Amino acid sequence: MKIKSLFLVSFLAAAGLAASPTSNLTLHGLQSDFLKYNDAFFYGGLPKATTVMWADLSQWDDMGRIERRSDGSFVILVDPKYHVALKQAQMTLLHEMCHEKNLLQINIVAGTTKDESEGLEGHGAAFDTCMLNIAQHGAFKDLW
Repeated sequence: MKIKSLFLVSFLAAAGLAASPTSNLTLHGLQSDFLKYNDAFFYGGLPKATTVMWADLSQWDDMGRIERRSDGSFVILVDPKYHVALKQAQMTLLHEMCHEKNLLQINIVAGTTKDESEGLEGHGAAFDTCMLNIAQHGAFKDLW
């Protein structure tokens, strides 16, 4: 699957359509999208101090990533090279927001351990529930 994705990105880059760190895609402020999505789909429950940034995630081979800083705040990183359209980046942002929700143990059944809520590589039952819930509430309506 990664080979197909890399082929598509390479093809679009050759055609001049792929995002690059200097493209218009990176000029879009995902921070404002975070605030909008937080209010609309997470009831404002995620910390407003969460920072969203474009970043090169090549060393992890990730489209997006969430990290907890030493002060306890979160930063969501989105790699523009894997997103040929803004809508893809916004879907990645929503994906990472579900990770943040689960890391904070928001609306997780009492007694559920971190391993149970996040599961293998962070994509367990709680993550699936979050993604389904926001989809049912229209998060992806204009994105896919």
